[in-house]
Amino acid sequence: KELRSKQLDLKTWWFDKMLNTNDPFLEKMVLFWHNHFTSSLQKVRQPKPMYDQNQLFRKYALGNFRKFLHAILRDPAMLIYLDNRGNKQAHPNENLARELLELFTMGEGHYSEKDIKELARGLTGYGLNKNLEFKFQKKQHDFGEKSFLGQQGKFNADDMIEIILSKEETSLYIVTKLYKEFVSYTPNAQEIQRLAKLFRENNYELKPLMLAILTSDDFTDQINTANMIKSPVELVVGSLRSLGEKNFDAALGLKYMSRLGQNLLNPPNVKGWSGGKTWIDANTLLIRKEFLYKLTR
Repeated sequence: KELRSKQLDLKTWWFDKMLNTNDPFLEKMVLFWHNHFTSSLQKVRQPKPMYDQNQLFRKYALGNFRKFLHAILRDPAMLIYLDNRGNKQAHPNENLARELLELFTMGEGHYSEKDIKELARGLTGYGLNKNLEFKFQKKQHDFGEKSFLGQQGKFNADDMIEIILSKEETSLYIVTKLYKEFVSYTPNAQEIQRLAKLFRENNYELKPLMLAILTSDDFTDQINTANMIKSPVELVVGSLRSLGEKNFDAALGLKYMSRLGQNLLNPPNVKGWSGGKTWIDANTLLIRKEFLYKLTR
């Protein structure tokens, strides 16, 4: 009961932060990264690692993606959520390695099952101490020779992150995901190439990339105007902010988000919320109407 209460406190804290922030764009980016580097309060259970992860997202939301990736390897919530605490030399666990390649960096089709196994070896020993803080367990780490994405060496996980970042597919994957979040659900291949090149040339700095996206012709093109469906968080928080309702009951706001399909800090799976048209069906459309009616009434 106490644990559930603390979990609700964490959700309420973030809801209030989004509602009263002077930097709504930062909160939008934190929400984006929460849905990219997914972890769930339901599995992690302890609110502290999830709070620390939220702070990590704030630190790197518009920072350097290269540093962000290295930091996420040491994030306690991530290590718990993707079972890397049990990743030991004798029995490598592939969960974090698989999602790191498939969902966090390169996307499907750009690596092999062998690459996943080798990356899992590189991640052995990346665990936690009894206080749920990152600890490199040297005795559990595989220091042997590894073959990863066409390169060979005695790589650790940080070395392998650098190899991932050297691949063009990584910049294309991240840029495509941000384009779908801010511009259109239908990516413009030529514009994606341009933005990905800029991303690489700026050493994976996110601020120049976001500036380029938000000042691009595609962003202001009439075809892309008002064509995106707000997520439940954006609908609820955005409506409250627009109407100046800064003291709205957080529990009620969180309840509406959950009913609309977005249980804050609890993505449905490691792929996160699909978004877009999946936010809308016959049921959720009526709940959206109910919320807005209640708010404006």
